[in-house]
Amino acid sequence: MNQTNQSKKVSLSVLKNLVPINSISSAHQEEIAKMTSVKYVKAETKVVKQGQSDSFRIYLLSGLLAIESPDSEPRLIKGGSKEAMYPIDHYQPHRITAITKTNAAFIVLKDEVVENYLALNQGVGLEVDEIDDDQADDWMTKMLCTRTFCAIPPPNIQAMFMRLDGISAGPGEVIISQGEDGEHFYIISKGKCKVTRTESDSGEEKLLAELNVGDSFGEEALLSARKRNATVTMVTDGTLMRLNRSDFEELLKEPIVKSVDYAEALSLMNQGYLLLDVRHESEHENESIEGSINIPLNTIRTEIENLAADAEYIVYCDTGARSAAAAFLLNAYGLKAKIIQGGLCSQNAA
Repeated sequence: MNQTNQSKKVSLSVLKNLVPINSISSAHQEEIAKMTSVKYVKAETKVVKQGQSDSFRIYLLSGLLAIESPDSEPRLIKGGSKEAMYPIDHYQPHRITAITKTNAAFIVLKDEVVENYLALNQGVGLEVDEIDDDQADDWMTKMLCTRTFCAIPPPNIQAMFMRLDGISAGPGEVIISQGEDGEHFYIISKGKCKVTRTESDSGEEKLLAELNVGDSFGEEALLSARKRNATVTMVTDGTLMRLNRSDFEELLKEPIVKSVDYAEALSLMNQGYLLLDVRHESEHENESIEGSINIPLNTIRTEIENLAADAEYIVYCDTGARSAAAAFLLNAYGLKAKIIQGGLCSQNAA
């Protein structure tokens, strides 16, 4: 869509008239409004093309839009009309072509944003006595705005909400301990936590991160089938939502951790992807893919801020287990990461 340089934030009153956004709670409509702008386009601009696919919902706010389709007579849609309450041809690939006949205004929303908020509103009926509606709304909204949960299909999100178990904890209470087996994935719905690790050589406890409402933790051990590599302790009174291992693997792991084979990884590297080896330094020095950088899994949280935010990463280890945990975490922080399926052990099959 060719746009003019003009834009402004969409008003909440406009969003409340659009389908299916009108079925979302007012609080979540406000969140959508904050991230949405009105786009202005000139007459004779093609905003939808038959046969093409995209991942957006486009709504006409003002102006006239001509709709052309091989299956029906040409027609006009006018901004503010009942028909304009619905997205313009939400089918993929598009069945119609839409061209502005006058200067026009639109809003463009990502499918994943709308669908995730719809799933959230359908899922807030889960019964958690410890959490009031405002608190539930806060942590769920923050969680769904992360890149991680944008990658999860809405049915999975709804199922996740229904399977979450709420637990209360006080200041100083240890939620997970370094060295233990991992059984749950956690999301903070109220309060703050700190992540620490005791160094094996010195016995010194090192602060790795501080986590707040909407942040999640505990995925590394579930993804890598290894012991917990850090301790998470409550800093304040709080409430945590937890998901057991089997539900985590079913609902979250597969949609988030995308994989490529060894040969494709090398091809992507030639296209500008960065290779990230998350094994220990000694393993990397002994054998590694030429050109890869080494950040061991147990330091990935502290090193994320030093990684280029606009780069795309291919993560690897020996088997794919540690790299799956690292890729999940990188995606959670807004980076783009895939793994080599089977890790270095798969290179002979390439």
